[in-house]
Amino acid sequence: MEIVRQFAEKAAAKTLTEEDIADCLTPDLVERFGERYLKLLLNNPNYWWTYYWQNQYLIASDAQARSKGKLGDLPLTVIVATQDWWGDELYARSLSQMWRALQYAQSRLSTQGKALPIDAGHAVFRERPDVVIAAALEMIGAIAAQKN
Repeated sequence: MEIVRQFAEKAAAKTLTEEDIADCLTPDLVERFGERYLKLLLNNPNYWWTYYWQNQYLIASDAQARSKGKLGDLPLTVIVATQDWWGDELYARSLSQMWRALQYAQSRLSTQGKALPIDAGHAVFRERPDVVIAAALEMIGAIAAQKN
């Protein structure tokens, strides 16, 4: 994530170039969002700082969850989006694979945990609210059954 911090600093100094972010800037993204998107990335340090801190908090959150250990038999459903929404390039595919691996690992924190692969992109809750609602209701029902 050090590179993202450098991007933020360069964007603030107005020295960030398209070459700097070439690995992040997939042709699919440029085609989908156009040159305006590129200009926003190059000239908006807030984007890069948000990206940087989001990942720092993700790492901290992961460490916090790991320190708690297993969840016992708490019902847990982890919804896993199967679409590679980052794009088709090697960098984007590796991010997708890493993210899914983390989600499958998370589902194993409980003996009642399960991963639920869904044909959706990044915003599963928008694309498939029916799946999210069904999973939440199923977990609530399982917790209620444990209490009885």
